[in-house]
Amino acid sequence: MTKRFGAVTALDRLSFSVPEGGVYGILGANGAGKSTFFRLCLDLVRPSGGGLSVLGGAPGQVAVRRQIGAMIETPRYYPTLTAAETLMMLARTSGVRAPEIGRWLARVGLMDAVHRKVRHFSVGMKQRLGIAAALIANPRLLILDEPTSGMDPAGILEMRTLIRELAAKDGVTILLSSHLLDEVQRTCDRVAIFARGTLVAEGRIDVLLAGQEKLRLLATSQQALQAALGGRGVCDGDGVLMTVSRAETPSLLRALVDGGIDLIEARWMGGGLEKFYLEQTGGDHAG
Repeated sequence: MTKRFGAVTALDRLSFSVPEGGVYGILGANGAGKSTFFRLCLDLVRPSGGGLSVLGGAPGQVAVRRQIGAMIETPRYYPTLTAAETLMMLARTSGVRAPEIGRWLARVGLMDAVHRKVRHFSVGMKQRLGIAAALIANPRLLILDEPTSGMDPAGILEMRTLIRELAAKDGVTILLSSHLLDEVQRTCDRVAIFARGTLVAEGRIDVLLAGQEKLRLLATSQQALQAALGGRGVCDGDGVLMTVSRAETPSLLRALVDGGIDLIEARWMGGGLEKFYLEQTGGDHAG
């Protein structure tokens, strides 16, 4: 799929698929094409070349649109309406029953502000209301652009928990973008990384980062530890770094302990999504 705006190519021969279920991250610097991709999924713009299928159909089909909830960029509402009134107004256009409104306000943590006018909401509260608005029709696909923008650490944790619950318990497929790469690594199952309108990496996060992580071991005797590892470890200060898969790690640790090595610490080093992102994009800042 390609999308051009005049002489500017926003997306250049993009080709990948998002599996149903789970949380899928769309990463890239400002101008990399993330928002354009979301707008194509919502049929707000049309491809210049190629095409895409969403939930088994064309994005413009009414039956498809009714199964998608979205919050793109910063949500805006009528300032004189309350949170409940805002969702009631949106519900009337979606054929959603009123009881659904309270359920979603509760799930995004806005029950204490149900009757507060939106003009008094903080940025984080508006983000929560935007997510509730995207959820009131019980969508199969949820598109979230910077869902934790303006939230404090506690709010970010609550939103991460909600997003994971929606995927795991409600079966919602979630597409999200965020410049908080550590949060993406905690929340998403898979990612696609855009750079200047092209796809530079895609796949499960654990697979993409495999081989970058190293296990750092600390024992009462570094010499004895290195001898037990048989040259597989590299000295790192008072510890030893080694390359080993997570699947092999439990048996390795058991063997070391059974061999008389007194381990003090075993922890993973490196392998972060931020480092991988920067390597793939040549240092472009996620945004």
